[in-house]
Amino acid sequence: MEPESNPCPPGHRLYGPVRWLVALNLLSVLLLAFVAFRSHGASAAPTAWEYKVEEIADTGFDDRLSLLGKQGWEIVWFSRGVNGGSDATVYETQVIFKRPAH
Repeated sequence: MEPESNPCPPGHRLYGPVRWLVALNLLSVLLLAFVAFRSHGASAAPTAWEYKVEEIADTGFDDRLSLLGKQGWEIVWFSRGVNGGSDATVYETQVIFKRPAH
């Protein structure tokens, strides 16, 4: 029995069953991408957002963020600075939040 000849050029690594596995994997990825694109739908209406702007002092900052997060708010932008005027330095963070409109 003669050994099967390799139809690929010398040095080519993908031949026989390996080529079919690569082609099958590529086809699977393309199919999944197509299904993902169709499930999101090109005709879906864009999301409407509502926004909230707050100045939050350092004391209670974590608790306030946790509460707003539970209410569905996400941080879009923030800036931290000193709210001064008195001798005591008070740091505040200005935060813009968004969430899908109800």
